[in-house]
Amino acid sequence: MRVVSEMKQLNSAERTALAIGFFDGVHLGHQAVLRELVRLAAGRHLTPCALTFDVNPKTAPKPNFSFLTQREEQERLLGELGVEILYRPPFESLSGLSPEDTVRELLARRLRTALVVAGEDLHFGKDAAGDAGLLHRLGGPLGIETVQVPVVPYQGSPISSTRIRQELRRGRAEEACVMLGRPFAFSAPVADGAHLGRTMGFPTINQPIPAGLTLPAFGVYNTRVEMNGRLFRGVTNVGIKPTVGGHVPLAETNLLGVSGNYYGLEARLELLHFVRPEREFASLTELAAQIDADRRNAEAWFAASEAAQTEFFKKN
Repeated sequence: MRVVSEMKQLNSAERTALAIGFFDGVHLGHQAVLRELVRLAAGRHLTPCALTFDVNPKTAPKPNFSFLTQREEQERLLGELGVEILYRPPFESLSGLSPEDTVRELLARRLRTALVVAGEDLHFGKDAAGDAGLLHRLGGPLGIETVQVPVVPYQGSPISSTRIRQELRRGRAEEACVMLGRPFAFSAPVADGAHLGRTMGFPTINQPIPAGLTLPAFGVYNTRVEMNGRLFRGVTNVGIKPTVGGHVPLAETNLLGVSGNYYGLEARLELLHFVRPEREFASLTELAAQIDADRRNAEAWFAASEAAQTEFFKKN
């Protein structure tokens, strides 16, 4: 997939099919839109493209904004779904365009758009004043077809990035996983720490929480870690480690059944299951006992999960 990140480069020599949206999380609702885009583009011999924008969390238009996916993962997911070109100019370069200019100048003239595929909640242009109805009215005379894809529901309500963020902040990692279609995850280098876990008999890897990423509820999670092409099971504390006077949020993971020096490696951490909230312990002895209990709990959880999956595939 090719990424175009400058407004002046938003031009196409080919007729395009376009999905418009922020696509943060590339959740099941986004996936439905993008799969329909790719399907229709193939039938009409159009290049499947996505139009989004680059945003700085500090200047985001919405308060308390945070990302669900890092840029590299979002691009990987969009490419895997079949998007061939991702247009990602800075937010400020698009936010001032009126809906009319967006359709006439950007879509019709510069991107040569023949088809727009969007969700029912599409909004575009200055102050998000444009919607699918306006796009249909403006685009029709310009040869732009508009296709709306129904929302994807979960437990009676539409899946949305806002809803997934709320679930993560409540510690509902499995609910977020269902709506994302995969576990919530992030990648960060393994940082050198105080080696307290190793001293207590539970060596860990420490990772900073990437800036701007949605911060999950502080607590202990059963997790999966990918490093150097290998997958590890783990139990992870996300938080500030109040027992030892921590202040900066990080993810501290005890890898189950393995040990080694992983400093400096890039690790991808997936949150699978919320176990308990973070708490302060009266002593390191009490903390060590709880870590041991969390490890045993995680091993039992992984064993039960694998048994359930095996039984499911036997029946199906």
